[in-house]
Amino acid sequence: MIVLIGYMRLTLGILLGAAGMLISRLTGRGGGLAVSGLIAEVIAPDIYQHVGSTLKPDLVFVTGTNGKTSTTNLISEILAAKGAKVVSNHSGANIARGISGAYISSLFGSAFGGGARAGVFEVDEAVVPQLATAMRPSVQVFLNLSRDQLDRYGEIDRILDNWVKSITKARPGEEQALVVNADDPRLFPLVEGGNQSEVDVITFGLEEQPSFWKDFDYATDREFCVCGTIVEYRERFSGHLGDWFCSSCGRHRTRPDVTGRILESSQAGTTVEVSVRPVSEMRVFYVPQLGEYPAYNLLAAAAAAFKLDINLDVVEGSVNQAKAKFGRQEQFHYDDKVIRIWLAKNPRGLDEIFKALIVKEAKRQHLLFVLNSDVQDGKDVSWIYDANFESLRGRYRSLAVSGFRASDLSLRATVAGLENIETCDDIGGAMRASLDAMDGGEYLEIIASYTAMLEIRSIVAKLTDTAPFWK
Repeated sequence: MIVLIGYMRLTLGILLGAAGMLISRLTGRGGGLAVSGLIAEVIAPDIYQHVGSTLKPDLVFVTGTNGKTSTTNLISEILAAKGAKVVSNHSGANIARGISGAYISSLFGSAFGGGARAGVFEVDEAVVPQLATAMRPSVQVFLNLSRDQLDRYGEIDRILDNWVKSITKARPGEEQALVVNADDPRLFPLVEGGNQSEVDVITFGLEEQPSFWKDFDYATDREFCVCGTIVEYRERFSGHLGDWFCSSCGRHRTRPDVTGRILESSQAGTTVEVSVRPVSEMRVFYVPQLGEYPAYNLLAAAAAAFKLDINLDVVEGSVNQAKAKFGRQEQFHYDDKVIRIWLAKNPRGLDEIFKALIVKEAKRQHLLFVLNSDVQDGKDVSWIYDANFESLRGRYRSLAVSGFRASDLSLRATVAGLENIETCDDIGGAMRASLDAMDGGEYLEIIASYTAMLEIRSIVAKLTDTAPFWK
């Protein structure tokens, strides 16, 4: 009887959640993943255990400060190429209810129309322990960890501590592995925790920083080892990521199992040489995204694929067909002009955008910065002073700022010595003015916080006759 009641509650939760999703889409309020998941979890709190057991053994979590959505999409493409029917929150709805909502959406789509089931979910840093305990993923990918929205998360030490505490030994017959960025000294406790809990750990990282980014100036905090000593670097690759070591206790960056070397970064994309040391495989990949973080995302996806027994041939075919999605360097064509949207939500991510932009031809790019301060963006916008706006001097044809905090952006750009700054509070008006200033073949690079990105993507989708992000 108890089992029957539980099944009835689960079924009711899924059906009512699907109804909420449908209403959200019909009324134009969005994809409805979060509202459907909320309805379902209120009626059936054990829905996450059900989702986890349904999607195993290929159930992957992806978390970290930057790169979650892009890496999730890459791993989803790889599993799909393997023949699996993949369920994923590809639009970035990464709190618990967004994940259950993605599962509900798949039940009424094509994900369960036949073939193997798999799940690849982007997971918000704060809910990793809760969902890992409930869903028991077979692979957890940890990309990086830096300060992001302190008003929501608090200090990163708290997040890391909760991640480490959530690592537990695999149950009998259960597959469990951690994929960890070896270049991030903040993540080393995950490597130690995994080893202590007898969980498989595979690491990934870069071999070196490309010469064309060696002079980029980061505003970085001092990194401390878990023993309390300041971390030192043989070479920094990106911010606090690099070949690090502690001269006091001897902890150091382990040689990554999956390594990468960035061969080229152009206006069209990034070329990366990837090696999987345990099986002595090497391939050269082309990623249709700019900068260093897309290389890290590729390495993380390749490492996850290795743990899922997927070889580099499958990975190569998937990556070559992958496209940037949902505001993560997503491109749109308007007449003979190109609009590219970049999500920026913290200083480290914004610096990576700047690094990507400074290797482009300055005469062909127009910049539009849009900053809001809603809850999803983070109320405190002082983080923009920790990003290297100064690197953009002489790197653009036009520069405009917009959003609720346009005045803050204008001041920051002025302090950085940037010139000819246009300010427009109305996002749509700012974008139209930027497009009017462009010649054919030029790029409008829109760098936006989260809620601004949603509004911009909606405007651009209508302008270019593109489907909403949930379709």
